[in-house]
Amino acid sequence: LYRDSFGTQQRSALSIHVENNAVTFPGRFSEASVQSVFYDVFDAASDELLEYRTDLIYLHGAEGGALPHLQAAIEGMGVGMKREVSLTPGQAFGPSDPALVMRENAADLPPEAQRVGASLEGEAEDGSRVMFRVTALARDVVTLDGNHPLAGRSLRFVVEVADIRHATEQERQAGYAFRIHAADPEAPRGPA
Repeated sequence: LYRDSFGTQQRSALSIHVENNAVTFPGRFSEASVQSVFYDVFDAASDELLEYRTDLIYLHGAEGGALPHLQAAIEGMGVGMKREVSLTPGQAFGPSDPALVMRENAADLPPEAQRVGASLEGEAEDGSRVMFRVTALARDVVTLDGNHPLAGRSLRFVVEVADIRHATEQERQAGYAFRIHAADPEAPRGPA
């Protein structure tokens, strides 16, 4: 079941194949398959195009591979199929956290961080790494934002499936997709 772009619940009629207790959908998204998709992301309120990609490759169903709600909405799609999916901030990149927005003295930052759009890596109290973007400059003060650039927004994705292939054993173990060279489909080429 999925909800189409009008919010109506739909059911897909799919042929399935069961082997070794694993269910696959030939030519369709399934667990342990690698998806290549094109997508556009729009702000749901203004319909402004925020991002587009023609090269997203991910391991379907893997932690961190793609937004879980987006994966669920495009489950079962075949190559060439297109679908619109609307996500709330909680389903997408989460709410914007004011604690991740800070103002720093420009003299305390490297020169390359003195422009809007620059990225800096910081460290959180727990030792984890956080990427910050410079979002504003005012006199000698730089505003840094550690939120995802699309946090706090309701989004509309237009997704088209470009390709689907079975994941290699190395990809399943690693938990992410590799870019595969056509001459050797089992040879990992690094993260997508």
